[in-house]
Amino acid sequence: MISRDEEKDTNPLKSAIEVKGTLREVDLERRSCQIFPPVGRFIQCVFEERHKLLMKELLDCYVVAIGEATLREADGYIKELRIQDVETIDEISEPFKEDASPKPATGCELLAALRQSGLIGFWKERTDIGDSSVFARQLRKLAQERQ
Repeated sequence: MISRDEEKDTNPLKSAIEVKGTLREVDLERRSCQIFPPVGRFIQCVFEERHKLLMKELLDCYVVAIGEATLREADGYIKELRIQDVETIDEISEPFKEDASPKPATGCELLAALRQSGLIGFWKERTDIGDSSVFARQLRKLAQERQ
């Protein structure tokens, strides 16, 4: 008997999609690769025989790939992208570009920039944080234990 969750995975949705990210893990024998977008999980991809040489050249480049994606019905996550076209792109899309504004040169300028960004006081409404230095130590300890 197939559960409802398994049924959703066995009946994936198909969708034409464009993916941007860094091309990695190229396997020419299996004709597979992974694209790592600027944000989120990598996307498992397969490509056609005619793309083998191109994929080898584009390894570790920032690319845009267009193809048919197999999506999980439950959440729309891309399970696999069958690449139909791929090319390198020089620029990362706007949200991921580094800000061109000048960097603060002094501590006062940095403080002003942080205040303007809204970062300072970001957690002021949280009731679970008492002493911020104790909280920061706890976060560092958790991060070290995780490694």
